[in-house]
This record gives sequence, C-alpha cells and structure tokens, in this order.
Amino acid sequence: MIDLHSIRFRLSAILGVAIILLLSGLVLFLNSEIRDVNEREETKKLQNTTLLIKNLVAQTDDILRHQTDNWSSAFRTGLGTNFSLDESTKTPSLKLNNVVLNGRHAEVDAFSSGGQGNVATIFVKSGDDFERIATSVKKEDGSRALGTTLGRNHPGYSALIAGQIYSGKAKLFGRDYMTKYEPILDSKGKLIGLSFVGIDIKSSLDFVKQTIKQVKLGETGYVYVMDAAGENAGTLVIHPTQEDKNISGAQDSNGNYFIKSMLEKRNGTIVYPWLNKEAGETRPRDKIAIFAEYKDWNWIIAAGSYSDEIFSLADRVKSLLLEATFVVTISMLLLLVYYLNRVVIAPMKDLVQVSRNIAEGDLSMDIDSTRKDEIGKVLHSMHQMLVKLRQIIGEVRTAADNLT
Repeated sequence: MIDLHSIRFRLSAILGVAIILLLSGLVLFLNSEIRDVNEREETKKLQNTTLLIKNLVAQTDDILRHQTDNWSSAFRTGLGTNFSLDESTKTPSLKLNNVVLNGRHAEVDAFSSGGQGNVATIFVKSGDDFERIATSVKKEDGSRALGTTLGRNHPGYSALIAGQIYSGKAKLFGRDYMTKYEPILDSKGKLIGLSFVGIDIKSSLDFVKQTIKQVKLGETGYVYVMDAAGENAGTLVIHPTQEDKNISGAQDSNGNYFIKSMLEKRNGTIVYPWLNKEAGETRPRDKIAIFAEYKDWNWIIAAGSYSDEIFSLADRVKSLLLEATFVVTISMLLLLVYYLNRVVIAPMKDLVQVSRNIAEGDLSMDIDSTRKDEIGKVLHSMHQMLVKLRQIIGEVRTAADNLT
C-alpha cells in the first residue's frame, strides 16, 4: 500500500509533476515552432505552385502570340497595301486595288483553307466602330459572322480606334482563339478598316488544362482557374469536376462570399471554412488558397487545399512528442524512484532502524558512517552519540562496581 505521507511518495510526486510540466512546456514550444515552420514551407509551396502555373500560362500565351504574329504577317502580305474607302453607301465599301471587299470572301477563305482552324476577317471603319464585311469566322449555326461590329466594349477597341495593333486571347462563337487585329490605312495614312487573324488554340488550352489537373496538393488539394472579368467573372475555366460553372456567389460556412473576395483582390491568400457535403463531411474544415491573376487572359489561378492536410506534419510531430513525453516521464519516474530507494530511502530506513535499536537500549551495533552526504553526517553523529552513550554507561557501571 502506498504511504501518502512518505518522503518517497512526496519526492516522486514533486519530481513527476516537475518533469511533466517541463516536458509539456518543451512539447508546446517545439510544436509551435514546427507548426510555424510547416505553415511557412507549405504556404510557400502553394505560392510556388501558383507561380509555376502562371508561368506555364504566360509561356503558352507568348508562343501563341508569336504564332499569331506570323500568321497575321502572312495574311497581310497576301492582301497587299493598296486600300481605299468609298463612303457613298450606307455601309462604307472597303476596296483593295479598286476591288470591293464587302461580301468578298476569297482572301479570307484562302487563308483559312490552310487548315489548323485558323480564321480571318476584314473590317471596314463605319462611324466610330468597325463592321465585318468579309470573314471566315462561322457562327454557331454555320453561317458567316457578317454585318456584326467589333463593339466599343471590345478590350482592344481603344487601341484599334487610335490606329494601334491589338492582340489577345478571345472566345468567338464558342471557340477559343489567339487573335491579332491590325489597322488598315489608305494612301494618306487614314484609318479605314482592320484585318483580323485568329488561330485556334483549343489543343494548346487542352494541354494547359491537363497539366494543371495533374497537380495534386495534399490529399485532396488541386489547382483551379476562373474567369476574372466581365459577365463570366467567377466561371471555372479549369477545375477537376466543375468546369464552366459560375461560382461567384459561393459562400463559406460563415456566409462569406470568398470567391467575390478573390475576384476583388486578384492576388493574395485566403483562408475560409468549408463544409464538403458531397463528401459526407459533417463539420467544416479550414481551406487555404493562394491565388494570382494572369491579366492578359483575365484569369485567376488558385492553388488550394485543406489546411489540416498540408499542415499535417505539425500534427504528426505533436502526436509523436506527446507519446515521447509519456514514455520519457514514466521512464524518468521509474529511474528516480529506483535512485531514491537506493540512495535516499534505503539509507533512511537503516537510520530509522538504528534509532529504533538505540531507543530500545541496543548499543552494541556498529554504524557505517562513511557516507559523505547529509545522511552520512546524521549517521556519523549517531555513531558519535552511540560511542558517547557507551562511554557514559561504562563509566556508570564502573562507578557502581566501586560502590559495591
């Protein structure tokens, strides 16, 4: 039975509590430091992933622009430069070598006949806009997109109306193109129309999509891309399961519109609670997303995952540290109990026995007082007391004998 009042129990309890407090403090400190390092490293990986994808898109964009420049140069070389404008009709007539180009598709069809899905268009300047008068661009019903205007909402309108070149990615009647618009000038340098070339970039976009979809972050994390401008803002361009879905109105578990926040900030980091009901989850978990804008394509690229998946190293280390703390605490307590028994408790038992023997009048014992610690000093004092008692008793006996 354990004696709660014994020195052994009290010392063991004090040392045990001290060890637990010391190791617990060490565990908390190490866990905090490891978590900080883990979060910094994993966040940096997400940032690097986003940057790598952004660079991939930028390189693809650069290659496609270069190809479009070459095709546009070939188209303009084939057309020549002798353009003029007849404004006597409702829709001005654009002429090449005095041949009216309105409704004439020979040039644009010849360009598109080379295959690869490339298209071309000739615009005439009509007032403050540009109207398609010859095109190989087909609408969804298969008819040519004639009579339609560029529109002032076109991203290149300001540059083009000022007589400058514009190039960029565009979606025309459901198909993606890398486009280039060049001004058409008359002999006096007056802006009278535009030439347009678009190269089909479906295969290039498919490659980018497949590459992005292969990126895995943690157990369930992934990279996704969404439109960032216009009426399509928030529409998923690239996503493992929800492409073409508009998620601009998505709310996290706290009711915050986190996608709208991303669309407003364009670049940054966002952490939000998310409950994945489709996966059967019953409680929300924090998600982290690092996002960056690729402005030339009006894309926002985001790399995201659940925080507990990518920061799991700190949790695993915490569990290991707690287990190690338990094992070390038990081991040290056993070692300390053994040490206390051997170095303190056993000698104190001997000391108690010596005191008991002296109290019972047994002065014949020998006391080992060679120890140099406090117990040794007590034993040495008791040895001296025992010697003194023997001397006194001896003197008393001698005196008694003399009296008789």
